[in-house]
Amino acid sequence: MTKTTSKKTPLPLAKVLGENIALLRKQRSMTQSQLADAVGVEIETLSKYERGILSPRIGQLEKICSVLEVAAWTLFVSAQEQSAFPGFIFSEQIQTLSPKDRKTLQGLVGLYVDAHGAKRK
Repeated sequence: MTKTTSKKTPLPLAKVLGENIALLRKQRSMTQSQLADAVGVEIETLSKYERGILSPRIGQLEKICSVLEVAAWTLFVSAQEQSAFPGFIFSEQIQTLSPKDRKTLQGLVGLYVDAHGAKRK
């Protein structure tokens, strides 16, 4: 039996977690200092999280998720893995909307699909 090797090795989980924290923080136009203050850690600690040198404790992870408004599982999925499941990621994002906004989005998507969706045979 031959062993197949992948050209890309998966990132260690702490590294994936850190990269996602940094990416989400930047997407929300937050500084490391702002996120560190919101989570209740020193800026050096947050920097170590983002570089994958140190992993946050569960309580700190919950605070990070709350501040960044994301589900915890999304922090542990690499960008490469997320691209394999865009519908699931989109569904998670929709859940962050208010019920009124979700209903509005549902109506818009319905209109779009009616106008541009695949034609049935």
